Amino acid sequence: MSVPDQDEDKAKKKKKEKPEPKRAVDGVSFGVKQGETLALLGLSGAGKTSTFSMMLGEESISGGKIFLSEKDMDDMCYEPHKLHGVVGYCPQTNNIEASYTVEQSLSYICELIGVKKDEVPHVVNETVKRFDL
Repeated sequence: MSVPDQDEDKAKKKKKEKPEPKRAVDGVSFGVKQGETLALLGLSGAGKTSTFSMMLGEESISGGKIFLSEKDMDDMCYEPHKLHGVVGYCPQTNNIEASYTVEQSLSYICELIGVKKDEVPHVVNETVKRFDL
């Protein structure tokens, strides 16, 4: 066997030994009643963020089903504004740019929850007044 053949054999062995990709979320099942709060606790890489991202339509679901208030998340993937009033979510990091003003932050939130563009200035102004921001 020549040296190139040995290298080829090693490459084939490495390819065969490569483990299957790890699923971040597998076999998860739970229910949350209206008015209850859900928190997921676990080690880093356990799938907490992925679970919430799928629940909120921010990530596609590769298998299984997620229903929120009888709404199939397959129909809502990448359209999180449709969940306004159905679910609230507090991420582990601040998703709003630190340099944003109060008005810019509220405008961004309006966009996320599906407020019509022409209504955003009114909603922002009313929110600022209501909470004395």
